Amino acid sequence: MFEDISVKAEKNGTVYNVPIRIGMDYFDAKFDTGSSTTVIAVSVFYDGWSDEELNKLKSFCEGKGCKLREFTSASGHQLSGYPVVAKGVSIGETIFKEFHYYLIINGRREMSLLGDDFIDNCKYSHEPHDDIEITKFDFDNYCGMSGKSMNSDEVLSFIDNLVG
Repeated sequence: MFEDISVKAEKNGTVYNVPIRIGMDYFDAKFDTGSSTTVIAVSVFYDGWSDEELNKLKSFCEGKGCKLREFTSASGHQLSGYPVVAKGVSIGETIFKEFHYYLIINGRREMSLLGDDFIDNCKYSHEPHDDIEITKFDFDNYCGMSGKSMNSDEVLSFIDNLVG
């Protein structure tokens, strides 16, 4: 069932960015209809990962029983990540009780994409050369999507302890 919301994806050159807050981290995610899945790279939460730190993070994720998923980006790069669910995430001015994403652990490029798994639950309007206005969201369908996922608070706490 769609509910009214108001979220703006602001045009920035050739992309549309949506402001997101997960915990204490604020960043922009690209509204990306070319991405099937919502992904956030670990470099969004901390820049400067060593190989040893990434290996410890991988071990932590695997210890939580989550399966690594492989992706191929539109540009042909191989990505891999673990499923995460975050509670109480702000997207624009709207609070989402659940927000699902894959934490991309390979590569050091800062990347955050709202993919079709999110966008398919949106109703939005868009005029040429203007921002995208998300006006409705199907929270029931979206919140029913989770499988075995890690808790975002646990992951971010682990990252803070590892690199902080």
